[in-house]
Amino acid sequence: MSHTIRLRAAWNRGQRRDDPQADSHVALPDDPSSEAEHAGIDAAEIWYWRTFNCPSGLQADTPLALIVHAWRGQLSLWLDDHPLAENVLPDVAPLCSDITGLLNASHRLTICLKDNRQPGRCGLAGIVTLEIG
Repeated sequence: MSHTIRLRAAWNRGQRRDDPQADSHVALPDDPSSEAEHAGIDAAEIWYWRTFNCPSGLQADTPLALIVHAWRGQLSLWLDDHPLAENVLPDVAPLCSDITGLLNASHRLTICLKDNRQPGRCGLAGIVTLEIG
């Protein structure tokens, strides 16, 4: 039996990693075609990051996957400082990464999306979830 946790809100979004001028409390999906949502962002790359705590009641061997359901641009993904994916195109969505052996009390998830051909068109167009079990 599996359980899904949606990592919806509390994302930060900026034009570079740890951007001090980042938008905070961004909710997913973050549609890059929406002028209101992306006002002022015309960059060839957009960074998203957030923290989350380890789900309670998990054993060290409980299967846990991180899933990015849809995006625009080339996606690179890190859990803490551990790279999970690099330059993945959107046609492989959803992207599923096994993070079973990487559990700590708290985590930082970082996503970079790049599109050098159409600046301002990259973003997390879908949800991000944790799948337990």
